[in-house]
Amino acid sequence: MLKNDTEIYTITSGILPYQELVDLVWQKNLCSGCRGCIAVCLAGTLGYDHKAGRPYAPWMQKLH
Repeated sequence: MLKNDTEIYTITSGILPYQELVDLVWQKNLCSGCRGCIAVCLAGTLGYDHKAGRPYAPWMQKLH
């Protein structure tokens, strides 16, 4: 579990749930744009916004 911003986050389950990806990486501006999350997404539900330079979940936009 992440206790502070400098501690390494360990994924014990091997799968990072979407909301944790948002909270722990995207909202903290820790995304490097490597698209690794897109490559390992088992559901194939992430896309890449080339203008913003970051991944996103296209299905989330349809819910709003």
